[in-house]
Amino acid sequence: MRGESCGSALTLTPTLSLKGRGGRAFTLVEMVVVVAIVIVLVTLVVPAASALWRDRRIADAQNTISGQLMSARA
Repeated sequence: MRGESCGSALTLTPTLSLKGRGGRAFTLVEMVVVVAIVIVLVTLVVPAASALWRDRRIADAQNTISGQLMSARA
C-alpha cells in the first residue's frame, strides 16, 4: 500500500500527532514548508495591500476636496 513501510523497516521521519481523516500524520518537514510558504505570501501581500490602502485614502481625500470646491462654487 502507498504510504506504509514494508516489513519491519524503521521510519525516521518525525511526525506530529495531527492526523487527518486519512489517518496519515503531517511530517515536521511538511509543516515547516507550509509555514515558509505562508510567510513568503504574507511578505508579498502586505506591502501591496498597504499601497492600495494608501492610494484609496488619497483618492478619498481628493474626492472630498473636489466636492467641497464644487459646493463653494455653487
